[in-house]
Amino acid sequence: SQRMDTVREIGAVKRKLGLLALDEKRKQKMFMSNKIAAKKLGLSPDLVERIFTLIHDASVKIQEKK
Repeated sequence: SQRMDTVREIGAVKRKLGLLALDEKRKQKMFMSNKIAAKKLGLSPDLVERIFTLIHDASVKIQEKK
């Protein structure tokens, strides 16, 4: 998919710059932002967090591959 192609490109850039695939501070900010957006849209913040966690974890795994 296009998203995963982009994730691979980001992973390559991060490796080139010596950065880790996981930025915990950014992850926490994104989780909080998603929870707020979910509440505003009348969605379950917990469900949105679970979905986001699956997507995020998959992205990190792809970024860590060489």
